[in-house]
Amino acid sequence: MLFVQDITTGAAVSRLAPTRTDMIVPGGVVVWVSVWFPPGSQGTLKCRVVMGDTPIFPRNAGTWLSGDGQSIEWNEYIKTEAGANRLTIFTYNDDTSFSHLIQVRVNILPEWLADPRKQFRGIDSSLSKLLKMIGVA
Repeated sequence: MLFVQDITTGAAVSRLAPTRTDMIVPGGVVVWVSVWFPPGSQGTLKCRVVMGDTPIFPRNAGTWLSGDGQSIEWNEYIKTEAGANRLTIFTYNDDTSFSHLIQVRVNILPEWLADPRKQFRGIDSSLSKLLKMIGVA
């Protein structure tokens, strides 16, 4: 399931008082993330995403993503709780004249689909027991 959030951040929004936008996503596994910075911000628009108190994009606290005419994207594996989850996107803008837009995209899959190997764990021992019961092994 792909979730998309467009965020426009006004001119001269301080890092000390960033714009806050909540993205509500279901339980599952975040498997892919993209942050698109359209042309024009020249790196003045910054963003980061947290879940609760934990920074998740980028992971190290106090750092921010920025760009200009580029999409920063990567594969992830972050489990979210069942039910609604809040990803909080913080943005600020060093440009004192213009507002700028970013688009945050998050793909979330059910855990069984994100890691299908989990469906087969333990099957080898169960199969071995079955073969012994029927006298094949």
